[in-house]
Formats: sequence, structure tokens, C-alpha cells
Amino acid sequence: MVDSAELPPAWRAGFEALQQRFCAGLPQRWHDIAQPHDPALRHRALHQLAGAAGSYGVARLSHLAREAEQSLLNRTEPAWQPSGSALEAEIASLCPSQPPSPAPFDTV
Repeated sequence: MVDSAELPPAWRAGFEALQQRFCAGLPQRWHDIAQPHDPALRHRALHQLAGAAGSYGVARLSHLAREAEQSLLNRTEPAWQPSGSALEAEIASLCPSQPPSPAPFDTV
């Protein structure tokens, strides 16, 4: 995550609160990614996560979401399992108090 110490003092508390809210919503975002059997819904959820993570300064999460999105679009891997597993692990590391529920990786 972005180190809030790099921000102007007046912005720090607000940005930290936004980051906490973003992190609290990650398990639900993972659920939205892992559960759909519709590739279009999964693609949209991955795309939104990639953009939001970048906006909140979570570069690795943004990169992993973009990677999973691309593998889903390109079908270069069996579905998106390897990228999805890395994404799930990153979410768990960012939110240890609220780990994501395991994904039933399907072949969509």
C-alpha cells in the first residue's frame, strides 16, 4: 500500500480511512470474482479490482488482478487458476483478519 507518510499531513487520515475501507471490502470483491460462472461477470470484477487497487496505492494487487484479467481474456492458461490463486493469496495477506473464502476454481 502507499505509505501515507508521503502525503500532505492534511490528507493522511482521510487516505488511511479510504485504504481501510477498501481493504474491508476485499473479501466481497474476491467473492464477486471467484463465484461467477459467467466469464463476463468475472472479467468485469477483475477489471474493477485492478483499477481500484491502483487508485488506493496497492500496486501488487492491481498488477495481479490485471494479470488474472488478461489470462481470462486470452485463455492462455486453463481458465485463470494460477493468476486467481496468486490474487487470492495477495488479498489474504492484505486482510489477514478477513481472509477470502476459497474459490471453487472452475473452467470458465
